[in-house]
Amino acid sequence: MQVMGADVLKQEFPFARHLAAAKMAHYLDGTTEIQNVVISRALQKVYTVLGC
Repeated sequence: MQVMGADVLKQEFPFARHLAAAKMAHYLDGTTEIQNVVISRALQKVYTVLGC
């Protein structure tokens, strides 16, 4: 898919467009996981300070 460049976005290659969308969704999922880690670490610090 990457060899074809921008041609994969044309209507003749719908499967390639789906692969590109799946790749983008994978990147977004990684971002969500990182946000969850950051939030959980912040909550751990708060509860550690409070002694809960």
